[in-house]
Amino acid sequence: MDLKKYLFTNKKAVETALKAMLPKGSVELSALASAIRYSTLSSGKRIRPILAIASAEACGGAMKEALPVACALEFIHAFTLIHDDLPAIDNSDKRRGRPSCHKIFGESTAILAGDSLALLSFEIILKNSDRRKLSDAKIIRVLEELASASGFFGVIGGEMMDIAFEKTEPGLTVLKKMYMLKTGSLIRASVRCGAIIAGADEKKMSRLSSYADHLGLAFQITDDLLDLEGRSSVTGKPVGQDKGLGKATILGAVGLDKAMMMAEVEVEAAIESLKSFGITADPLREIARFVIERKM
Repeated sequence: MDLKKYLFTNKKAVETALKAMLPKGSVELSALASAIRYSTLSSGKRIRPILAIASAEACGGAMKEALPVACALEFIHAFTLIHDDLPAIDNSDKRRGRPSCHKIFGESTAILAGDSLALLSFEIILKNSDRRKLSDAKIIRVLEELASASGFFGVIGGEMMDIAFEKTEPGLTVLKKMYMLKTGSLIRASVRCGAIIAGADEKKMSRLSSYADHLGLAFQITDDLLDLEGRSSVTGKPVGQDKGLGKATILGAVGLDKAMMMAEVEVEAAIESLKSFGITADPLREIARFVIERKM
């Protein structure tokens, strides 16, 4: 399959939907609305929403049905990036090739923009899902997945571990858990939500969950490699920041060569999880390979 074309087509569909769903705001709220749109509509790969679409298609669903949850996932991702860049956390001045939200709009507005996006993700699913095709039971399952992936046992918990283990060497088991929360939880939710919308049975859900867990680890390890070896002009964010902040990473625990090997093993395990799926899952397989080949 032509992955480049698949990613372009779905990214364009997601971004069109994002623009329609994002608030424009009254005069009084124009700064908040601008900060939200600035952060969400900046250049990005849209991997999480595309994973939701690809997962739905792998289970017999359609892109149109998956678009509301795809946008919700991107809102949550944007919220995490805004807060991650704040001076109190990673203190990053650059994101996706341009100044971070707080550098343009100020810290207070950036915090509120992130908060707004987190809550907007749930609102758009409730308001934009086609109730003729998507039952209340499915919507509740999707909301449960998003809430779990975003909160204490998801991205936020992972970020807390990231902060807590700065300038320490917690060991590989703990690092994997941190990666699964900080990065893997939202990737897992993306894949599972797409499958839920398409009505996947429990066997398919289990296999797709395994795929997502392996993919999440590979994704974060590759992010670490890019932080070490990438170029800021390509990655769109500062390079070498993890080392400067004393972040605990798998690279620090096992070294560069073994980390690269681990990422490749995780990708192969992700693809193996899909062996019972037919050609409709080819986008998921190709996305897994793309994850460790990407330069940004």
